[in-house]
Amino acid sequence: MKLDDLPWISSRHRKKVPATRCFLYCRSSTDRQEASCRDQEEMLRKFCAAQTDAEVEIMEPVYHDENVSGSLDPIKRQGFQAMIQRVAQGTASIILCTKLDRFTRIASTWDVYTTALAAKGVTLECLELLKFKGMDRLSKAMVTGQVKQMCEVERIMISERTKAALDQKRARGEVFGKPPYGWKAVSTNKPVPKGKRAIRDLVPDEGEQATLVRIHDLYETDQESGIQGVRRQLESQAIPTRNGHCRWSYATIKAILERGLEYDPTVASVQKEESTLFGGT
Repeated sequence: MKLDDLPWISSRHRKKVPATRCFLYCRSSTDRQEASCRDQEEMLRKFCAAQTDAEVEIMEPVYHDENVSGSLDPIKRQGFQAMIQRVAQGTASIILCTKLDRFTRIASTWDVYTTALAAKGVTLECLELLKFKGMDRLSKAMVTGQVKQMCEVERIMISERTKAALDQKRARGEVFGKPPYGWKAVSTNKPVPKGKRAIRDLVPDEGEQATLVRIHDLYETDQESGIQGVRRQLESQAIPTRNGHCRWSYATIKAILERGLEYDPTVASVQKEESTLFGGT
């Protein structure tokens, strides 16, 4: 592939244009991914070095976002943020990645960033789409649309697989993440397969259980004040949160009230899986 096919170099002025400055961007979701950030960087460097009609200057360093989901907005990624700050200084006119899904798995996000960067004189490109530059405008738009839709489909499939796996683990009584308020995770003596995390069980936390009862009592006593009233009462009585401070969040109190005092996360997990299997709601 030659730079003749790329949109950022005019054939009429190619000899007058200095080296094209380019930022390289790489992203991987997990350490076990086939195309790691290092592999992506190698592919991008080889592509830039293979251009003979015009010199391509890679702006160091190459920006990586490792263990980052493709569904996360790029501007919330540490590596991408650092790169954008340099792009805003006008140091380069191209951002290059290997595939569209390395930048994002949400089609609309690609369109938004492509438009926004173009307004600043920066072109967002990926090797996956550059090979279609020789097509006419309609064919190129159709192929690009199909690639973006495939990214969307993959994102949905990954999300569904992850949710199904988490539901199965909950049904088996495995504990991961932060336990709900009122409960704590304790280690067990169950055998752990190689490469897996230690299995933990959920048990009631006596101190937090007492606070749960207090929160429900405060809400029942003064429902007119609602959750905000409960929060004011908790903070005025200096009742600590799980983190030890006395500043309660609205979302935490709301979740506690919605779950109720009879909530049992181990039973709720099993019931959730059964309702999914048998079409319940």
